[in-house]
Amino acid sequence: MTNNEDAIRVDVIPFDENVPLKQLYGPAKKWARSQFQGKTFINKDTGQPIEITGKGIDHTVSVARNPDVIHSLSVLPEMIERATCISSEPPRPPKEGKRKEQDLVAVEIFETKVRIREKLYTAELVVKVEEKNNRRIGMVSNVRLYYHHRLYEK
Repeated sequence: MTNNEDAIRVDVIPFDENVPLKQLYGPAKKWARSQFQGKTFINKDTGQPIEITGKGIDHTVSVARNPDVIHSLSVLPEMIERATCISSEPPRPPKEGKRKEQDLVAVEIFETKVRIREKLYTAELVVKVEEKNNRRIGMVSNVRLYYHHRLYEK
């Protein structure tokens, strides 16, 4: 993980700080999808590509309980590139009544430091590893998909 001096800085707050959190949800999803959806970034720690999906953006925004999570979306590519993988685990069994994610192979947790204004956070990124069957070329491979992130104040 990076030290405090190497924290990723959010220098420009992309959304109005005077707007209630729930009113940021729609504009934040729309903006982040237009900027990042479908783009892939290489994580320097693992050397693996991680794709940002619309589902991952939506999930991050919908579970955000702190406006700084919304503001940190502006540095999402840099967080993906600089985060350190701290764990990789097989998927948990589905909760009762939920269907199993058939292609889910593992869930990886990454951490990096983010500074927003003068607050230092640890960003925890969750990445799903899914098995994809490319029938066109007859090959099965794993893809890493950004699922969401949270911020924990240091």
